[in-house]
Amino acid sequence: MTHMAIRAAVLSIALAVITATPAFAQGPVIPEWPVTNVFAFNAGELLNGTIAVEHEVAFTKWFGLSSGFLLNVFHGVLVPSSQPSYVAFGPEFTARFHFIKDAPAGLWVGPALHVFYIASGSSRFIGYGVSALAGYNFLVSPHVMLMVGGGAGFKDLGDGLLWSPRVTLGIGIAI
Repeated sequence: MTHMAIRAAVLSIALAVITATPAFAQGPVIPEWPVTNVFAFNAGELLNGTIAVEHEVAFTKWFGLSSGFLLNVFHGVLVPSSQPSYVAFGPEFTARFHFIKDAPAGLWVGPALHVFYIASGSSRFIGYGVSALAGYNFLVSPHVMLMVGGGAGFKDLGDGLLWSPRVTLGIGIAI
């Protein structure tokens, strides 16, 4: 055998051993981008007359907590005309249980609680609301997340409980 034939045989054996190993068979390992925070503007809440911003933090692969700020400034198109107009602002907290993908991406469901200061249109100064929400967060690039979803809940403005539709159509910065 010539040196060329020996080299070809060694190279063939080495290549066969390397390609048979489990690590090579899986292909290159590309880690997923570890998104743990999303800062977002929810344009869907404008249909309710509310300006909404939020920040979601992923605590585990299946759980995230969103905190946000709501500013109700006009009577939205989804709000029944029988409901009174009011100006209110305050924080909102949502527990999000994620499925399909790791938090904060993918399908999620969860309850929301918000407390707000009522500046006009009520006999009370403090109101509260509870909602049941569901949505899907799409990580479209390493730093951009699109959010869609919705739900329903109730608000107490001091004059009784009011139905509150919820719409999520948001865009966020993922970090």
